[in-house]
Amino acid sequence: MCVEAAVWRHTVVPGLPEVELFERVNRRPGVVEARLWPDKDRVDGEAFVPLLDWHLEWDMKDSASAVALVDRLRRKPPATRNIVVPDYRGPVQQRELQDLVPDLRVWTATEVVAKVARVACKAAR
Repeated sequence: MCVEAAVWRHTVVPGLPEVELFERVNRRPGVVEARLWPDKDRVDGEAFVPLLDWHLEWDMKDSASAVALVDRLRRKPPATRNIVVPDYRGPVQQRELQDLVPDLRVWTATEVVAKVARVACKAAR
């Protein structure tokens, strides 16, 4: 199936890191309940660990420029305080974003996966 270039560039490609993070978080069925784009895309993803009544929601942001991203976040604040950057943007961008928006928690995708895994391990004990 082919899609138009604009659809590919603005819909398909931006969603790939979100789907990858969802798949990595959703590897513990029965312990972790994960959802992608819940509540009509209010946030990009969320994970629940019902046994511990624990919940984490996030918004994935992928931008080559941390400054441009912060400008967009200030114009349209996210629905959650948890911002996730893809791992390929690296810890440098993560730290830069965290410094520029200290009221938000900026994670890498791997940090989200690790956090969910730690909570899931506690629930499985």
